[in-house]
Amino acid sequence: HLTLYFLGNIKKEAVSKLINSLNSAYKNIKPFVLEFEKITFAPPNKKARMIWVQFEKNKNYQHLFNVTDKAVRPFLTKPLPESQQANNQTKTKKDQIPHITLARFKTPINTAQMVLKQLPIQDLEVCSCQLMESELNSNGPIYSNIATFSFKEYNSNY
Repeated sequence: HLTLYFLGNIKKEAVSKLINSLNSAYKNIKPFVLEFEKITFAPPNKKARMIWVQFEKNKNYQHLFNVTDKAVRPFLTKPLPESQQANNQTKTKKDQIPHITLARFKTPINTAQMVLKQLPIQDLEVCSCQLMESELNSNGPIYSNIATFSFKEYNSNY
């Protein structure tokens, strides 16, 4: 999955209003394609904690992030921890990097002498968005779909 925005804890009684807010925010969003750029260590310019499939920066993805940010802000129960702020880049909403996390490292690693093999990755059509719940347990997170928001129809070669 591609994480667009990490919400943190949301009060159960606010979920239906959050869904309505996202429905409204997404009413004019049209499907778009993210073009594969590279496989890379992440986060950028820091010791690696992950391996990403990174896609080219994309104005449609940026717009989707911005309308999501506006729709969810009233439902955030507390300021995000610094580690999650970096994930959402709440310090700046500019230039979001669309990516899929392939792997996470328990401790950051120095990648100065490492090279990742580049594989051909298919471009990704973004035609919907899901509100997911993640429940952490000892084996890792368990994800549950709360709501799906389909974007307007789109003719595609995919």
